[in-house]
Amino acid sequence: MTTKMRWRPTDPASLRRWLLAIVLLAVVVRVGAFTVNHPFPPLAKDDSVYDALGWNLLNGHGFTASPKPPYEPLVFRTPGYPAFLATIYGVAGHHPDVVRLVQIVVSLGTLVVVYLLARRLMSTLAALVAAGAFALC
Repeated sequence: MTTKMRWRPTDPASLRRWLLAIVLLAVVVRVGAFTVNHPFPPLAKDDSVYDALGWNLLNGHGFTASPKPPYEPLVFRTPGYPAFLATIYGVAGHHPDVVRLVQIVVSLGTLVVVYLLARRLMSTLAALVAAGAFALC
């Protein structure tokens, strides 16, 4: 009689290797997308609106996408992402590529949260699958 072997990551070292492999996969996918598309095309549509909002917030012009006075307020966007951009621009200057790199780091942090939530709600194997799927996004 044969029994099915189920993979159960009971060995902490094995689990760490799998997690490291998933994180490295996520880094390769994200940095690969960054380098393949670099230099990025000029900002357009939503990108340019959010960029202007973040830059104007940083420079004290308020929540506006207007490039010069009179700065008319913009009420059709939420303030969270422009505030994120203003923070990055305040530290690194007006460099959209720095924003893209910071977003890669945030995405890797999100990968850890996906794994931890899935592990808490489901099995360890399901958590690894969820993290692996997110790594490919």
